[in-house]
Amino acid sequence: MMTKSNIKGGLVLALVGESGAGKTTTTAIIEDMGFAPLALGKYLREMAIAEYGTPERVQVQKLARKMQAIHGDDYYARIALSDSSFLQTRNVIIDGLRNTAELKYTTQAVADTGRELFLVALMASDETRFSRVVGRGRAGDPLTRERFVEDDARASGSMEDGFQQNGILIDMAQHTIHNTGDMQTLRDRIEQAVRIAHQSITKEIY
Repeated sequence: MMTKSNIKGGLVLALVGESGAGKTTTTAIIEDMGFAPLALGKYLREMAIAEYGTPERVQVQKLARKMQAIHGDDYYARIALSDSSFLQTRNVIIDGLRNTAELKYTTQAVADTGRELFLVALMASDETRFSRVVGRGRAGDPLTRERFVEDDARASGSMEDGFQQNGILIDMAQHTIHNTGDMQTLRDRIEQAVRIAHQSITKEIY
């Protein structure tokens, strides 16, 4: 059970987006702005490594589906948000919400701590994302365009399948960052997104 805290006026940014859109890079930039980072995928990947050694993306997806079937679609959000940094830090950046159940749980958890949630989508072209996925050299990532498209289709999801719903969450985002690959442009767009998020909190308070 999550311990209650009260950090009124704090901001929790949550990132959504397809594989290779730049969520990890964006999280690191926002961390440098004073936000505590939480990555939902970290806990899933740790489980997958323990299960498979060097898991492919499809194996990670199957493991997530299995654990969500047992524990609920918001399982990884509940694990991540039990971290002390979420409860004790005023501003937090969450990397990688994957479905509406995780978003619902996160929204309530943020409200319970007296903060505001701001949902940000990371977008990039399919060609750019595939190039990044291949280039980052992460064990288990798809190395062919066919496998990449298949994995993407499973991750996009539908309202009927709560396993992974990237497409739905992107449509629900309050702000969208288009990541072209130029780092300075990305930093500028991130800073703009954070300003907009803080302004939205100010409007809520006053």
